[in-house]
Amino acid sequence: MTVSLCLMVRNEEHDLPGCLQSAGDLVDEIIVVDTGSTDRTKEIAANFGAKVFDFPWCDDFAAARNECIRHATGEWIFWMDADERIDEANREKLRGLFESIKPRQEELSHGLHGSHGLKSSAASVSSVSSANCIWRKRSGPSWKTSCSV
Repeated sequence: MTVSLCLMVRNEEHDLPGCLQSAGDLVDEIIVVDTGSTDRTKEIAANFGAKVFDFPWCDDFAAARNECIRHATGEWIFWMDADERIDEANREKLRGLFESIKPRQEELSHGLHGSHGLKSSAASVSSVSSANCIWRKRSGPSWKTSCSV
């Protein structure tokens, strides 16, 4: 069982290191899609071992997210935003969750706190639904998009 950490970023040089420090060692690969950073975001991601891909911003979050997932090779997708962190208690729970996933398993049941202990510096993000954070990768897009690039 493999897990891909997926992030869509733009100018996140200040937040990205904390995110990747909190989650990077829990996953098999890190996929970062950059939508036009002009700072050191791509360099920082690469220093953490991420596979970094450019995606021209087309004013469509779904298209950029789908591009990120397209590059992921893991059987499971773990989605985070660059300003999120996983606290230590939930790092251990996530590690256990990832280790417990069985082949052909389609859904997860877990004892994680509602947001996996994710903490965000964004004022608009108070919690992240576990159902939206971790899911089994399927063929085709995960989000509906109106963008064609």
